[in-house]
Amino acid sequence: TARQVVEFALKKVNLLAAGQTATGELAADALVELNVMLKEWMKYDSIWRLTDTSVTPTASTASISLSTANPYRVVDGRYRNTSSIDTPMEELTRQEYYDIPQKTSTGIPTSWYFDPQRATNTLYIWPVLSSVTTETIRFTYQRRYEDVDDLANDIDVPQEHLSVVGFN
Repeated sequence: TARQVVEFALKKVNLLAAGQTATGELAADALVELNVMLKEWMKYDSIWRLTDTSVTPTASTASISLSTANPYRVVDGRYRNTSSIDTPMEELTRQEYYDIPQKTSTGIPTSWYFDPQRATNTLYIWPVLSSVTTETIRFTYQRRYEDVDDLANDIDVPQEHLSVVGFN
């Protein structure tokens, strides 16, 4: 749990004696630092945080809200047709997507651009489907670390990395 990691770390820097437990302001400060550290680590690839999901596009619409998935970074995308055949899609940079002159061109989606914003995350596809039946856009994304808001929470890292978290 977060309590075990926090107390391990506090004992290593002599802020907590053996047998003592973290409470009050010391515990609250340690939780803040733990969350900041985990958020900073999001920029590094972590295989245990890769998640696959799919979204259903809307006919003649390029944007797909990813607010329920809330990805940190999209790794790859695939178009799945009505026969459940996946076709890899190419990632576009922001500039490449915005340079497309006709974003409402219809066809089989071959490209995607992920736009992570503070309030919402949006996946843009190009070209757009003129009609949709059972087609989906499948994508793999790196999920965000779960917040640690209580010392009783488990930390969102594999067990073998808990000592690394404690030392850091």
